[in-house]
Amino acid sequence: MTRPGGKEISSQLPLVVDDVTQSSDRIAVAAETITFNCAAAASSTGVVATDKAPIMNLVGDKVGSYWGEQKNLVYTIDDTSLIGALTETATAATVVLIDLTNNLEKMFETPAANGRYVLKAIDSGDNVLYGWIKGVAASGASYTFDCYNTPALATKSWVGTLGSFDNTAVKRIEIYSNESSFAWVTGTVLTKEAGYDEEMDIQDFLNNLVAGEYAINYRTGAVLYKKVTTGTSDTCTYNTMATASVTVSPSGASAAILARTTGAEVPAVTDDALVVYDVSESGTPPSSFRSATVDETAAQAVKASAGTLYGYNLYNPNTYSVFVKLYNTAAGSVAVGTTAVVQTIQIPAFGSVVIKQDKPIMNFSTAIAIAATKLYTDADTTAIATDVLAQVYYK
Repeated sequence: MTRPGGKEISSQLPLVVDDVTQSSDRIAVAAETITFNCAAAASSTGVVATDKAPIMNLVGDKVGSYWGEQKNLVYTIDDTSLIGALTETATAATVVLIDLTNNLEKMFETPAANGRYVLKAIDSGDNVLYGWIKGVAASGASYTFDCYNTPALATKSWVGTLGSFDNTAVKRIEIYSNESSFAWVTGTVLTKEAGYDEEMDIQDFLNNLVAGEYAINYRTGAVLYKKVTTGTSDTCTYNTMATASVTVSPSGASAAILARTTGAEVPAVTDDALVVYDVSESGTPPSSFRSATVDETAAQAVKASAGTLYGYNLYNPNTYSVFVKLYNTAAGSVAVGTTAVVQTIQIPAFGSVVIKQDKPIMNFSTAIAIAATKLYTDADTTAIATDVLAQVYYK
C-alpha cells in the first residue's frame, strides 16, 4: 500500500490521521529550548524535534497544520470592487474589505494575543503580502482589517516584500484559519514558516528552503529549517495532548478481536455483541443533561454549580460544521460571543462527537453552561439553522 504521494506505507510513515478521536487533555509547553544541530553559519540547514508531539492547533481539537494549507482557507474575495484601500507602509498594515452579507468584524476580530486568522493579499503580478488579523473596524458594510507580522499581534506590519507589491492592483484576498499553537519566543534565527511536504525527500526539501524558513511536521514534532543568522538556539511554545487511559473489557465482539491478537480461544460473536470496547466506570455514575435546543440564542445550564465534565454526546443536524461552546459561568450570566469560553468542540455536518469515560475531562469551578454557534471563534454569535442535540455527563 502507498500514501497519496506514492511513498510506501510503513511504521515510520503511516497513513495520515489528524482528528483527535479520543479523550485527551491539552498541555501547554510554555518554554522549550530548541538547539539547532547544524553548522553555526547562517543558511545552515538541519532537522530537530520538539520534546513532545503531536503539536496541536490553537483550539486543541486536532493536530495542527501550517496556516497556508488549502484546507485552512475560510474566506475569499476576488471581486475587486469589494477590495478597498490597502496600506503597505511598514507600520500601517491595513486593508478595507466590503461584505454586504457577513459581519466580518464578528467573524475575524481577535482581541487576544494569539492571532486566529491570517489575511493574505495577492496583487495582479501574484506578489503576496500577509498578516495575522487583530482589530476589524466596521463602518456599515465596510471593514478595515489591522494586520500584524506574527501571531503574537505585537507589531502592526505585513509579511512580504513591500517594494514588489502593487497596492493599487489587489486582485484577491484570502483569509485562512491559523491552525498552529507553535510559536518562537525570539524568532530571529527562523523567521517564516513554510508548508511541510512529507512526501518530499528531506534533503530536497531543505535545499528548497529560503534562509529564515522552517517547516513543521505537526504529527511528529520535527522542525526542518534553514537559519538566517548564526544563532544556535531559540525557545518555543506550543500545545500538545496527554491521552486519557481506557480500560478494554474482553467481552462479546471485543473478546473476539482480543483473542485474534493473543491466540486465545475465540468465543462465538452473537448479533447483540455490538460493543467493540467498554469503558469501565467506578463509583457513582455521572448525572446527565439532555437538550435538543442548544444554539446561539442563550446558554443552557448543564449544572448550576461547580462540577466536573465526564463526557458528551453531541449531534449536529446541519449541512455545515457547528461549534459547541462550554462556559465556566452560570447560564444566566453567559453572553454568547462575550463570556469567556473554556472549551470549544467542533461537530461535523450531520455528525456526532461522543466521549464518555470514568476519568474527569475538565473541572468547572463555578457552573457548567453550554451553547452552539456556526463559527469557532469565541466572539462568534452566528445563528445555526437547526439546534444541536446534546447529552452531557457530569458530576
